Amino acid sequence: AVDFHDRYQFLGCHSISEGWRAKWLSALWKDAPFDEYLKVYIEEYVRPLATRFKGRIRCWEVTNEPYYQFKDCPDKWVRLMKATYETLKEVDPECTVVGTCGPPGSMGYSWYRRTFALGALEYQDAVSSHLYHFGPWVGSGVAVTVRKWMGEIRKIMAENGKVVPLWNSETTVTPPASMYTHPSHTRYVRYHAGEAPTDPLEQAQTYFKVLVVHEAEDVKYSFHIFHGGVEYTSHTGEYDETPLAFLATQAALAKHLEEAEYLGDIDLHHDIQMCLFSSGERLIAIPWGPMF
Repeated sequence: AVDFHDRYQFLGCHSISEGWRAKWLSALWKDAPFDEYLKVYIEEYVRPLATRFKGRIRCWEVTNEPYYQFKDCPDKWVRLMKATYETLKEVDPECTVVGTCGPPGSMGYSWYRRTFALGALEYQDAVSSHLYHFGPWVGSGVAVTVRKWMGEIRKIMAENGKVVPLWNSETTVTPPASMYTHPSHTRYVRYHAGEAPTDPLEQAQTYFKVLVVHEAEDVKYSFHIFHGGVEYTSHTGEYDETPLAFLATQAALAKHLEEAEYLGDIDLHHDIQMCLFSSGERLIAIPWGPMF
């Protein structure tokens, strides 16, 4: 993965997460006192990892969705975050450390409030979140809702005395692609409430709205474009693994907005969203409403 990111100059945010690469630490978490666990976590996992990839991995995300494992003890997670941050910076002062890895607003803001109140903002260069949004497509206001979540998270940061950059480090949109209507596949599909096949144009429109919001709010993002499966919910690619609508949308955004500057919103009507950008000598106005 590191070689791939170097070759194509990607910003790779690599996860320090024991569940995937250090399962023995997961066992220690269950069986040992926290102080013992933390010492081993830092000296036998974080420090060797940071030392080996110093200068090659420039961005680290600490733990994956810790609001599950540390739900009842956010103070322990803040201690782990502090120790990890200090170790990473000791090994490589130039690296970027991302933390929190909080849930979407639909799951509430408790994790943000509790960890920020305990001082977690002092031990991360950026706050990450996983702003998954599940629900119907057209008229659903997906992009507007995601933007509201971003604002709430930043508000909680401000309440705790420090606002750092916000990253949406793992996310997707729903539902998946229209290829699920193919007769060879539909008999296997399990539909969820509110889910129905859609066409690629609707997919592209909705995805583009969400990306525009990220550009307007200056939030880095990493969208999962999964191949399909029989679970018709969050896997966003075609079942034959050709997520064309999403790739075309990403290309359009790169062409028109990647170097653009967000100027503000234009207030036309309560049902109309319009973001205004500038790029060189051009002004780019992007409007959308409930059905377009």
